Amino acid sequence: VFECGPQGWQSFHDTTIKPYRWIASHGKKMLIAELGIREDLSRPSRKANWFEGMRSAVKNMPALKIISYAHTDFGGPCPYRRGYWIDSSSRSLRAFRTVARDSYFRR
Repeated sequence: VFECGPQGWQSFHDTTIKPYRWIASHGKKMLIAELGIREDLSRPSRKANWFEGMRSAVKNMPALKIISYAHTDFGGPCPYRRGYWIDSSSRSLRAFRTVARDSYFRR
């Protein structure tokens, strides 16, 4: 059963650590080709906090080389108009800008 509400939320770390460990243990590099997170209207800072958590988690994943953010659900099972966009709230946009400006991500 697919859950469309906030109960399905997981941190970036929790969703990526298992495949990351497997890939890194095999001497490979990791690419996340499509990543996105939507706003949780019941917790307005949740998406911003998710970006901040991603920023710190990635710094402990040296085999992770590329992340591509996708801002649409492509008409998936849970329609969220603009919900996946980076600027879906001012908090989220500020948090994403902090990630983008971090020198770690400009290598």
